[in-house]
Amino acid sequence: MRDEVLRLSEAELPGVSGLNVAFVDAVENRVVVESESAQPALVTALGERYGADTVALEVTPGVDMAEPQANRQYDTSPYYGGARIKSYVTGTSSKWCTAGFPWRYDGKWYMVTAGHCTSGNGAVLNPSESDYIGPVVRDNWKNGYGSVKLSGQSYYSGDLALYRINSDSSASARIYKGSKTSGTSRPVKDYWRRWAQSGDQFCTGGMMTGEKCGWKIKSTRATVKYDDDGSVARNMVVAKKTSGSCTVKGDSGGPTYTVDGSGRAYAKGIISGGGGGGGDNSGGLLDPCWLYFTDIGLANSAFPGTVARN
Repeated sequence: MRDEVLRLSEAELPGVSGLNVAFVDAVENRVVVESESAQPALVTALGERYGADTVALEVTPGVDMAEPQANRQYDTSPYYGGARIKSYVTGTSSKWCTAGFPWRYDGKWYMVTAGHCTSGNGAVLNPSESDYIGPVVRDNWKNGYGSVKLSGQSYYSGDLALYRINSDSSASARIYKGSKTSGTSRPVKDYWRRWAQSGDQFCTGGMMTGEKCGWKIKSTRATVKYDDDGSVARNMVVAKKTSGSCTVKGDSGGPTYTVDGSGRAYAKGIISGGGGGGGDNSGGLLDPCWLYFTDIGLANSAFPGTVARN
């Protein structure tokens, strides 16, 4: 029970997203779970699932702030979005990219990132290569060509990939915030419940540049040709900003999102590419930063499951 309870979904245990710690109380012969507050629905659900004599809910202020000792550059299980990953496109060719949003399907953990970071037969590892995170299970990008239609789809869905997290590891519905070396994170509350629109403002999270806000959407459903290999990304969102630093290579695959007044993230999309900013990689009125990303709605349509929510 101790190991099961924190991995349950809201459908299986209403209120479980508020639980962050579980341990065995040997003296009382029960499992104790800690939460910031004692929600009646959670208390009832715990008792019905495990029995009132075998589980206790302990209210512990600040428990929802518990985080593993990891950071954006050296992420560990449970994995967060916005972290550095190493992806093998072929058996010997690898790329540094950024994890996007944790994903849930059929009770299992996945992560969505950019398709050009991976291949359909590829694998994703942590930066030190000490942990094989999991295999790529979906990919809508043909390297050297660009966006391709997934089987059964009549439209292009940008630049996306989905990789599974092995059963001996897990993820959490959180993304890193702050600088490129930050170890702090924010919960993912939900995904943006409409398609991106011109004028929307948002933030990005990349392993090279950290969290950058102030982006503003210029256009949607765009086709973008990348200079490095001539590949073409289709059905993309185009955004720009005129101050601060731009994204760079390595930020690909990272999350784009809005933040509410409580600091929670709402998933908006997945970074594909960018440019601009002149020689100092800093946006200005005459040479703004440009960003191209895939709308999270396309990820929801392209892949089974959806963004994991906290």
